[in-house]
Amino acid sequence: MFSINPAYDFESGDYANGSPVQRQEMYRRCEELGVGITVMKPLAGGTLIDEKRTPLSRPLTVGQCVEYAL
Repeated sequence: MFSINPAYDFESGDYANGSPVQRQEMYRRCEELGVGITVMKPLAGGTLIDEKRTPLSRPLTVGQCVEYAL
C-alpha cells in the first residue's frame, strides 16, 4: 500500500514525500518485478479536491487524481 497523488510527488515542501526521482524508481522497480501497488490517499485525504486546502494553484477533480494514480 502506497500513497500516490500529485501532492506527494512535489520536489519539496510540506507535502513532498521522497524525491520524484526516488518515487519513479520505486514504481519502475515494482513494474519490473511484477509487484502490484495498492494505491491509498489518491485525493490526499480530500485536500487535493478542496478549494480552500489544496496546495496546488487550484483544486483537482476526483477523476484527475485517479488518473494520476493509474
